[in-house]
Amino acid sequence: MRNLAEIRTEIDKINEALLNLLNQRARLALEVGAAKQKAGAEKADYYRPERELGIINDLIEKNPGPLRDAHIKHIFQAIMASSLALQQPLRVAYLGPLGSESHLALQFNFGLEVEAVAEETVPAALQVLEEDQVEFAVLPLEHLHQGYVVATLEGLIHSSLRVVGEIIFKEARFLILGKTKIQRTGRDKTALLISNLPNEAGALFRLLEPFQRHHLNISMPVLRPAQKKAWNYVFFLEVEGHEDDAPMQAALNDLRQFVQIKVLGSYPLIASLA
Repeated sequence: MRNLAEIRTEIDKINEALLNLLNQRARLALEVGAAKQKAGAEKADYYRPERELGIINDLIEKNPGPLRDAHIKHIFQAIMASSLALQQPLRVAYLGPLGSESHLALQFNFGLEVEAVAEETVPAALQVLEEDQVEFAVLPLEHLHQGYVVATLEGLIHSSLRVVGEIIFKEARFLILGKTKIQRTGRDKTALLISNLPNEAGALFRLLEPFQRHHLNISMPVLRPAQKKAWNYVFFLEVEGHEDDAPMQAALNDLRQFVQIKVLGSYPLIASLA
């Protein structure tokens, strides 16, 4: 059995090797950034959650242990956040103040080097994003014990921004909003707003039936007043699948025959490993 000094000597050697590999990876990340810049990429195009999730899922599938999957996720999230900061520092708005749940979720997802911009209200965070003062916004959507966040749902109804990702952090869920369209990963979720449901017998069944027929799993719909007509509501729901998938398009085409649909965006479906 090796003594403590021998073990620590081997750990030091591995640490040095990891340092060299991380810097090698960082140099490649800088090359990626230069290539994107040459291609005329916008700042928001540097953050690709579908690419990050694909990398993490692939590493988790290959993980032999003893590191747990959560460890792999956290380690590589930090590595990729550092690489992103080298390529193109991002500005991300959040529902303040400093140290709020939204701020912690932002740091958990984007890392510590992002420029975090605190806003006092959800509408203010949406406004700075719409005006291109920031590239993304992180807003609370749902608390395990308190339910959905009304201000965020209202913001989604009245905004043209897209959902580009989600963060599951401890007992809360947050949305990442932006303006880019996220490509398929094969494990996606699509957020929808559905309005003008006819006030007639069987209308709710007609709303849900196309998803069942096309084998799409959906969340429980959340209702918000439409504010245009008394007793009229907007349904917020999330559907497993990407908006460009054939089953999703078929279901949405069926629904458009009798309701209005606003596709908020598709984004990677993640499991909580926090």
